[in-house]
Amino acid sequence: MTSNCKNYSDTISIPENFPFPYEKPYEIQINFMKALYKTLELSKIGIFESPTGTGKSLSLICGSMKWLRDMKEKQKADLEKLIADEEEEKKKKALNPSSGFSWLTEHEENFEKNLQNMALRDSLDKQVKQEKEFNEMKNRAKTRSKQKINNQNKAVLQAKNGQEEKRNDSKDENFKDELDLILDDYKSDEEDFKDFDDDDDDNKEDQLTRIFFCSRTHSQISQFIGELKKTIYSDSARVVSLGSRMNLCINDTVLKLGSFQAVNDRCLELQKNKKSTNKSGSKKSKIDSGTKEPYDIEDFGKAGREEKICSYYGARYSIPSAEIIALPYNILFQKETRESFSINLKNQVVIIDEAHNLIDTIAQIHSVEFTDQHVYQSLTQLNNYVNRYKSRFSAKNMLYLRQLINVLTGLQKIFTTKDENAKLENSNGKISFKLSKMWTVVEFMTITKFFNLNFVKLLKFCEETQLEKKLIGFNEKFYPKVDVENEENKGVVKVKKECKNSTENSSSENQPMIKSPIMLIKQFMKALSSPLYDGRIILTIDPTTRSTLKYMLLNPNICFDEIVSQAKSVILAGGTMKPVSDFEQLIKEKERIEYFSCGHVIPKDNIACLGLSTGPTGIKFDFSYNSRDNNQILDELGRQLIKLCSIVPSGLVVFFVSYDYLDKVVNHFKKNSYLDKLNEKKTVFYEPRLSSECDRVFNEYIKAIKKPKPNSRQDGAILFAVVGGKMSEGINFSDELGRCVCVVGQPFANIKSLELQEKMQYLNKTQERGPNDKLPGQIYYENICWKAINQSIGRAIRHQNDYATIVLIDARYCNQSLFALKEKLPQWIGDSFKQESFTYDNSKIMEDLVKFYAAKSKK
Repeated sequence: MTSNCKNYSDTISIPENFPFPYEKPYEIQINFMKALYKTLELSKIGIFESPTGTGKSLSLICGSMKWLRDMKEKQKADLEKLIADEEEEKKKKALNPSSGFSWLTEHEENFEKNLQNMALRDSLDKQVKQEKEFNEMKNRAKTRSKQKINNQNKAVLQAKNGQEEKRNDSKDENFKDELDLILDDYKSDEEDFKDFDDDDDDNKEDQLTRIFFCSRTHSQISQFIGELKKTIYSDSARVVSLGSRMNLCINDTVLKLGSFQAVNDRCLELQKNKKSTNKSGSKKSKIDSGTKEPYDIEDFGKAGREEKICSYYGARYSIPSAEIIALPYNILFQKETRESFSINLKNQVVIIDEAHNLIDTIAQIHSVEFTDQHVYQSLTQLNNYVNRYKSRFSAKNMLYLRQLINVLTGLQKIFTTKDENAKLENSNGKISFKLSKMWTVVEFMTITKFFNLNFVKLLKFCEETQLEKKLIGFNEKFYPKVDVENEENKGVVKVKKECKNSTENSSSENQPMIKSPIMLIKQFMKALSSPLYDGRIILTIDPTTRSTLKYMLLNPNICFDEIVSQAKSVILAGGTMKPVSDFEQLIKEKERIEYFSCGHVIPKDNIACLGLSTGPTGIKFDFSYNSRDNNQILDELGRQLIKLCSIVPSGLVVFFVSYDYLDKVVNHFKKNSYLDKLNEKKTVFYEPRLSSECDRVFNEYIKAIKKPKPNSRQDGAILFAVVGGKMSEGINFSDELGRCVCVVGQPFANIKSLELQEKMQYLNKTQERGPNDKLPGQIYYENICWKAINQSIGRAIRHQNDYATIVLIDARYCNQSLFALKEKLPQWIGDSFKQESFTYDNSKIMEDLVKFYAAKSKK
């Protein structure tokens, strides 16, 4: 275990025992909880690395909840003592009244103290009130057989089931069937954003300290809630799980709309029409969550249906009475979304799980990309819409609609950009021009002449008139033949005839439909109008695929600093957090950083990490970009994998740097009989590009290992996977499924990528040089590679009795000192790296592998 936590035992008290669900936690779990407790007590920013299978989630829960409960008890005791002292002092003064003008002096001296005591009393009252409310909720849950529906909630449910007030039919008879498609007159012209569902005063109470637990997906949040249910806090912790309307809406009619934006618009429209919502301040609009056990997203949905309360607003209005708020990344890292949920992070504890890709995730959340087809479709829809209803629009509506048309026209012109520097490329025998250009936000606003437009006002107009919903309805009514589907979660629009030519894209499967691409244009305008000036606009024109325009956020520090500057403490936790230099650059207040890393729960002799610089015949493994296609190296790799198949029992997983390189290796193995030889020893499987096929392939891989064919000479299976693919993060190769995990080469990103080059240049200009005077851009480039490697090799060991070897196949792994290598690998893997790897003796390394598995087979 390594930690840079200083010894503060003289100033703070760290408990020796923590309430853990199992009789005796591992030593590393105790050390984890102590380090976490200390970090929270000192209001630090912690970077915690704990391998998967070591009980990281339980350690986070037990350590943080122990601190929160202790803090509240201590705070309550201190408050009560201060108030008692104050009362005692008042009694003394009553017995010895002041004479003359001394009362004025005493008043001035005690004025500030009285204000502090008033604040302390208020804080104590709120804490008592919160506990009382939770106890009342528990009593209601125990005694309630069937709770009466609140009249207001009933009105909301009726509205959401389509019982809307009739519209005024005084408009022109020619459009009597289309009144719901026409924009209402827009009157407001204020520049501040104000959402329809702004919260009332009930949700603006002074916030007591809470724990905000954040993870990437709802499934991970559900797993966290599942772990919480195992602890002693299960029946007492007040937990709220937040999600989008799409996740929590209980109205089947609204859910059928399909897209996030359509569901949001419909919900807001129903509220606006009925002048009634679940957020009136009534306590009954809150869901009695956590009265029996903590609720995850699905539990909140069920509870909403049972209690006849909107789950979305029920969860939101349960925040003030909660101790733990579980939420996904997109809610935490988007300021507007946080504010719409009335989340105030001041004096709060924020725990970010699975934080190894945090920087890229923040940048991705605040970036937006769309295609030329999006612009064309949006412009066509908007022109048709305006032409039909322009006689019905007010002058102000027409002003903003014309501005929006000008924006779309300007973007369309960008896609027709011609440049003498366009790259002439030869792809599959076809010559085509490919153009990539980049601008700063100022440069882009200048060439498009967008500076004379007020995007803040334009966006407010789009939101308050619900323009996107109107366009969707208009398009469905008059242009129903257009087939719209979502790709990569960003709403790529296709005309039906284009779908036949679409290439395989795993991320486009099973995505919710989106019926208007103007949502992306709105996001793009919002990015251009935001104060985040550290961004770039990238245009890619490629006649062979869709041309794209992208706003790329270069500096996620600004978004993260908003959280760090407000929160009492921030914890970044993950199984593989190294290299940590990226996180250190993300945090301005370096003096607040505390780093903790622990080993694995397995015995040291259950894991061995090896580096292979040469193959069985002595050929050097050089899988750099310029050498990896060499036939001699590929032949040597084939011989090496055959040898490993002879040594490694059961499952062997081999990660390659990309799908394209995996295809190249497999084709070479087929032509040169290596694939046949591998199949003689183990059944060979390949990770598919389509994510929908991964489960099927993985299940077949499991079956080949656990239920081999009768009289088969094969011993298990070998799986060829891809670093950064679904199987490198979403699947665990425990026990016999992964007795050995190999990585072939180093997965460096494409250095010719315009986005990567700009990111590296930006870092070089804005950050200080690293160790050995290395440029920050180069450090970032290397860290991307190592984080991907660490995620892949961390798939192997999953519990205390598991064992496996990790083999890194490339001479570059050993062309550095052992110390430098350990700095890049997780501690538990780095400590197991064999010194023999630096001897370049393949046969000696293979002997060590044979001994390793022989020792395990005897147990």
